[in-house]
Amino acid sequence: MKKLLFLLTFTPAIVFGQRFEFGLSGGISTNTAPLGQVLPAGVSETGLKMSYAGAFSFFINLTRWQLGLTAEAYPLKTKYDVATTVGSEELHAISTMQYASPEVPVLLKVNRLFYMRKSYFYAGLSGWSGINMFKDKSGSRYYNGLDPVVGLQIGYTYGFSDWFGINAELAARSNGTFDNPILSFPFTLGIRIRP
Repeated sequence: MKKLLFLLTFTPAIVFGQRFEFGLSGGISTNTAPLGQVLPAGVSETGLKMSYAGAFSFFINLTRWQLGLTAEAYPLKTKYDVATTVGSEELHAISTMQYASPEVPVLLKVNRLFYMRKSYFYAGLSGWSGINMFKDKSGSRYYNGLDPVVGLQIGYTYGFSDWFGINAELAARSNGTFDNPILSFPFTLGIRIRP
């Protein structure tokens, strides 16, 4: 009986101490080629390619922790230099390999919060599954499958008021199978709203 009375007394304080947040953000992302990929002779990766990134998030802020669900979107593509020898002349062509257009991971996030005046810094883990979509040559979009997506994120949220703030986040994600993942690095800026 004492346990029940204790639970009924403190449950409202715990529930009302939680703050809900919605986030909308956009920015840039880059990614690697598949890590286990063996390139044929004459083909080399030309470096990281910048593209867009976006996210919509819902969070529950507990005292020191933040639990959330986020839908992100970013393409996964890599540029290659393909060298061909014709007679005594070596020709080079730049080719782009599109792995996902876009990758749409739906992620469960757990962040540790570090509060400051009117703001907080966070660091956390995320993971679940990404919907891998492509566009074919005609521009039609089709669904290719689900990929496992896991990652880390760090970020900073500054509150202008009790209900409105801005957010910056840098993340590292492993997209696809664990034996041949593509690493992506989205950086986003956005808003946070607390209803």
